[in-house]
Amino acid sequence: MRNAGAPSEAPSDWREALLGLAILAGAWTVLLSEGLGALHSLSRPWLAFGWTVFLVFAAVLAWRRRRTVAALGPGTLRWSGWPSVWLVIAGVFAAILLVIALVAPPNTNDSLQYHMSRVAHWAAQRSLDHFPTPIERQLWMPPFAELAVLNVYVLTAGDRLVNLVQWFSMLLCLMGVSLVAARLGASRRGQALAALFALTLPMGILQSTSTQNDYVTAVWLLCLAYWAVKAHQQPLTPRDWVVAGLATGLGVLTKGTFYGFALPFLIWLGVSTIRRAGWRPAMLFALTGVALVGALNAGAWMRNLRTYGLPLGPADAVAAHANQTWGWRVVVSNALRGLTLHLATPYGDVNGPIADAVTIAHDWLGLDVNDPRTTMGEYRVKRSFHEDYAGNPYHTLLVPVSLLVLAWPQRNRADDRTAEDRPARSAGLFAAIVIAGALCFCALYKWQATGSRLQLPLFILWAPLAGLALESLGLRRGRLAPCLPPIVGILLAAAALRFLLVNPSRPFLPRAEDGLSLWNTPRDELLFINSPEVMPGYLPLIEAAGGLGCDLIGLKIDSSHPEYPFWALLAPPGSGVRFEHIESPLHPGAAAAAGEPCAILCTYCTETELHGLPLLYNIQGNYSLYAPAR
Repeated sequence: MRNAGAPSEAPSDWREALLGLAILAGAWTVLLSEGLGALHSLSRPWLAFGWTVFLVFAAVLAWRRRRTVAALGPGTLRWSGWPSVWLVIAGVFAAILLVIALVAPPNTNDSLQYHMSRVAHWAAQRSLDHFPTPIERQLWMPPFAELAVLNVYVLTAGDRLVNLVQWFSMLLCLMGVSLVAARLGASRRGQALAALFALTLPMGILQSTSTQNDYVTAVWLLCLAYWAVKAHQQPLTPRDWVVAGLATGLGVLTKGTFYGFALPFLIWLGVSTIRRAGWRPAMLFALTGVALVGALNAGAWMRNLRTYGLPLGPADAVAAHANQTWGWRVVVSNALRGLTLHLATPYGDVNGPIADAVTIAHDWLGLDVNDPRTTMGEYRVKRSFHEDYAGNPYHTLLVPVSLLVLAWPQRNRADDRTAEDRPARSAGLFAAIVIAGALCFCALYKWQATGSRLQLPLFILWAPLAGLALESLGLRRGRLAPCLPPIVGILLAAAALRFLLVNPSRPFLPRAEDGLSLWNTPRDELLFINSPEVMPGYLPLIEAAGGLGCDLIGLKIDSSHPEYPFWALLAPPGSGVRFEHIESPLHPGAAAAAGEPCAILCTYCTETELHGLPLLYNIQGNYSLYAPAR
């Protein structure tokens, strides 16, 4: 939606080309990993060869589209006025986040328990086969983000660069939201504001330097959304359909939350194709898309089928995340509670009434605010700066403001009506589709206290609309109107500084409570920043095991304990050391143990002997090392 005096600029082909290349790189990541894994050849030489082939292919593509590549020149960055300010802010933020991503180890709770642990197992066994483990999320969860991490982990022989998967996903999202904004009619001003909206998301900043997977999910969802908008505005080529199908397949392979957000866009894509091309081409394109989704997900689905009898994983685990009752009341309940994840304040006197209001609303709905059929954990309203719980309060408040501005566009000249109708319709439909995706998410998935991180793709999708609305607001009549977008942009950037510089998990500047930062804390200790209670037991235990010279170590850990620190400190890639979980069931299709362990590490054992190995070292009562006496 565009206002008079702000001419829409055609979407830049180089951005679409780069998104397409990212999708091809994602598909190659899957095919290369699955192919080499099937041959038990997931090793550094073979991965290097595979990526050399892809780089040659990319170079050939670039040469064939050299005119498009030439468009990515200095002129694309020569923006004046406020857009240049937003570009500078984006550069500074991205540079700081890059430093954090490079310096900090992967240390989120989920990363230590299953994201990085499954990567380490795959690298050690050189395949993607399932393996014995008490932490079954390592097996059945959609694996794309970890496959990308695996390639980096093996190629670089360590975890120094693994956080860059999410960091690059952030960059692709910033480029993608500006491209979608351009499709919806935004000028450079609106495109820059859209990117600023996405860049300053607190949850996005926190996740962009981790090995979580919500930013990766957001990339594929944004790609699907872009091609859906394009299909609404013009006929898609077969190449467009292939790229859209691959993006959908990669999203399905990344995270289960993709389904709810993507469904309305898939419907929109289908309806637009039927409207423009007819039923037969639409069916052909749809079948092509289904085939591509199936091809990318076949390996993960087959492993889960062999192990659990279902392609998505164990029925009880999948059901634990899904709503167990349906209806409009469930959608309203989850929407209300999901909204308060972002509107919590630092003040209990404010949060209490918010929680009370939600409880009253649930009484009216006839639902318990903690109904286990729609809730994981206990409902609460509490502000947090941690990447598992942080909200996006200011961005949330901008959503209804954006809707109001876009609903009543300013038209200064009657002859602009025709020029504005097309982007206006696209923007309105896009807003409706994003809202429909949010409602599908509420209908499918239970509320949980960590739900704000699952909603990151939703906020990324709203960024083009926010940029368009702020641009429109600045072009309205009145002396104050031109000042509003810069004020909003500066406030968003200022509010994001705390999350940028004092991330509780990866603080660039010293934390107020303990003075800890990336620069005054050893990397080994940064691994435990989110689980400090286990560090006094883990570090001495790992040090004791490190002197044994054992190349196959048994693990016996509780499913809530972090596993990856053992790999990071004792068995990095190329070390020749491998861990095998003992006393864990060997599921159908899982790789058998490589042999008998020459030592065993246990985080909850007090026995004097385990599997014939005597207790060699114990600390804090239950952190134990079993090995032959030296």
